[in-house]
Amino acid sequence: MSETANYIRVLLTTLKRQEETLQELLQITQEQSHIAERADFEEMMLDDSLNRKEILITKLNEYDDGFTSVYGRIRDEVKNNPNVYQEELEEIRRLIKNCTDLGVEIRVLEERNRDKLTQCFVKRQKVYAAKRNAASVASHYNQTMNNQRVMDAYRFNQKN
Repeated sequence: MSETANYIRVLLTTLKRQEETLQELLQITQEQSHIAERADFEEMMLDDSLNRKEILITKLNEYDDGFTSVYGRIRDEVKNNPNVYQEELEEIRRLIKNCTDLGVEIRVLEERNRDKLTQCFVKRQKVYAAKRNAASVASHYNQTMNNQRVMDAYRFNQKN
């Protein structure tokens, strides 16, 4: 078996791993969508999913760099002899199409999730602002009442 054929097998393996990784990313992105839709939104669950996605994205970047490097070694050979590697090249095209489709699906879902999460954070911010405002009002009331007691004591002392 030729060196080029071995490199093509490496490309196919890399693309299959990329496809699997993209499917995992899609699954995690769907989980994030469910997290954002929950009434009891939990930031810890979102944080965990973001950490898992970061690991997968790092893997994807490594696969992509490896694919580019290997393809660069055989590009001329494959372009000059496309009939020799026709089946493998068709499989490579199919896998690239699948990876591209998964990437687009993930990107669309990410956009939706960003909108959902923005709404969740806005709601949380309003709740925190309302609590802060209530605490401020209570503190102000308490301070006013304490001042009122001082004034009452002052007036009582003035009368006597």
